[in-house]
Formats: sequence, C-alpha cells, structure tokens
Amino acid sequence: MRTFIKVFSQLRLMAQNVIWSCPTCDEQTRFKGLCRECTEYENGVPVKPVHRVRLNHEPTQQQTHRKTRSDYLNQRRPQPSKKQLESMMETLNEASKVVNDEEDFTSVGEAIKDIQDMGFAVVNDLGEEE
Repeated sequence: MRTFIKVFSQLRLMAQNVIWSCPTCDEQTRFKGLCRECTEYENGVPVKPVHRVRLNHEPTQQQTHRKTRSDYLNQRRPQPSKKQLESMMETLNEASKVVNDEEDFTSVGEAIKDIQDMGFAVVNDLGEEE
C-alpha cells in the first residue's frame, strides 16, 4: 500500500509540472483542454475548438529489460552472510596493501630472468622468442 501511495504521489507531481499552451494566443495553463478565449462557441457548444499544446514535453521510450535464465537463478541464489562478506573484504584489503619488505619483492625483470633460467621460452612484444 505504501508503494502505491508513493508512486501515486510521484505521478501527481509529474502531472503538475506539465504546462499547456494555446497555439494561437499563447496563454499558458496547467491543464489540458480547449482554450476558452480562442474557441468559438454557439449556444454553449464549441463550433471551432482550439486545443492546447503541451510545452515542456520530451517523449521518452520505455526501456524494458527482458529477464534471462541467469537473472532468475541469481535471484534465488543464497546471498553471503555478514561474516562471509567481512572475510571477503579482509582478503581484498590484505591483497591491496603495499609491500614494504624489499626482500620479498621481486621485480619483473628478475622474474623473467628466473623463468628463462628454468628453461621456459619468453616471448617479446613482436611475437618472437628470445
């Protein structure tokens, strides 16, 4: 019920922002219909009706998302608990810490040299073996 009230109030606010204008006399109002000044009446019946035009209207197309099989499976998949989320965050934070020990750090050049010493071929940028 709350969501209905919320959506209904939003629709009402959106409807209030629309401005209608008469194309002949440029009178602006917040409701659509016939312009009372430009429409010709005969015995209370409109003979030549002049309809108001919407001013600030930008037509938008409805973008629909078609649910796939994976969407249905993912919504039923159990979500991780708070403890699991905390442990995942701890492992990510530990992996992102800066290494301060110079002994544990190996540069890229040293790693490539070690791979070559083991007997593996290293391929350069051109695709040729060194």
